[in-house]
Amino acid sequence: MPRAARAQHDAEWAARTPAPPLREAAGRQGRALLRLAAAAWPGALAEYVSTSSKTPRPIVLGLLARIAQLDPRRVACVSLYDDAATCLAAVPKLYAIDAVRVSGWLIELAPLIDRLADEAAAATVLPAPSAPLLDVRAVAHATNTRRLFAT
Repeated sequence: MPRAARAQHDAEWAARTPAPPLREAAGRQGRALLRLAAAAWPGALAEYVSTSSKTPRPIVLGLLARIAQLDPRRVACVSLYDDAATCLAAVPKLYAIDAVRVSGWLIELAPLIDRLADEAAAATVLPAPSAPLLDVRAVAHATNTRRLFAT
């Protein structure tokens, strides 16, 4: 992918993610995903890493999907599963509950994740240009003195 196209993707993502805390979190997640990618596909994203300071997770995920030759449904499935697993990983840290039980919830979510992945893969436009309440909550959370997790 040409450098100009990568820069355009980064800029379009940033325009849809106005809250600085969400941009920072997506950058951390993207860098973690890049470390995983480096182990699975050494050097495959070296050019992107050298030309992007943002490395947001959605862009990195898309680049990895291209390298792995995943179809849109599989990309949606990976993204949805990762989001669900990330959220559920917080539950045992907040409540006295067995992590195995929480893992069971993720298994129970599989049919929903599959249905949502089908819907996402079939979509021809974004369901919404932005998610303003997520941005508002992220900014409020970032300034909360009783934060438990990074946004």
